[in-house]
Amino acid sequence: MPYQVVAISEEIARQVRTSLKSPKYGHPAHIEVANGYGPCRSCLQTFVEGQDERILFTYDSFTGVEGLPSPGPVFIHREECKRFEAAGFPPKLRPLPLVLEGYGRGSWRLLQEPVVNGDVDIVIERLFTFPAVEYIQVRNAEAGCFMARIERALMNRGKEKSPGGVGTTGALVVSGANSNGRIQQPSCLLWREYSLPELILLHPRGPECQPPVISTAGLPGDSIHECHRVAYASCR
Repeated sequence: MPYQVVAISEEIARQVRTSLKSPKYGHPAHIEVANGYGPCRSCLQTFVEGQDERILFTYDSFTGVEGLPSPGPVFIHREECKRFEAAGFPPKLRPLPLVLEGYGRGSWRLLQEPVVNGDVDIVIERLFTFPAVEYIQVRNAEAGCFMARIERALMNRGKEKSPGGVGTTGALVVSGANSNGRIQQPSCLLWREYSLPELILLHPRGPECQPPVISTAGLPGDSIHECHRVAYASCR
């Protein structure tokens, strides 16, 4: 599946290098000689430890995407570098410990999966198979910090159906699947149908209109992910 890895903008990188303050927050940025691999969130290259100067600052990983902020520490090169804009996944990031998080509208984290043995493209394709995932955040699996965002090159989100004229804010609550893998479930949430390569069974976690738990079969370690695409419009 075609995708594009999105680094922080040149404007933000320029602003930080000039002001030495965090965008949006105004916290002082910190300059140091790299004692870790990073990476730089602009060029998406790893740092040369003991040699490269880098800037540490607070960055909102939802900048330009959502209104709900999620600030955290990131690094960029002290000197100007060429922003990553190539196709595919940055080669220098593949060997790093990575976890990918799939997000839907409203900053809801739907899925989270670690990358095993550098097979990042497999995980990207699997997350984007899930229709409600609109973009993916790449994070360090050890430190948890934001690295980059991944977007679909060709957006095809599909259409949502809802009974009784309820609005189309998506919901992902199902309790079963038929033999051909078509998963569907009417509930207090919206009704929606999926065709997925792996059988994914979702079941409510608690009271009506609470986020469900996704139990995924066929994924490494039978991972269990949180799904937060709750259709509040139909749960009033």
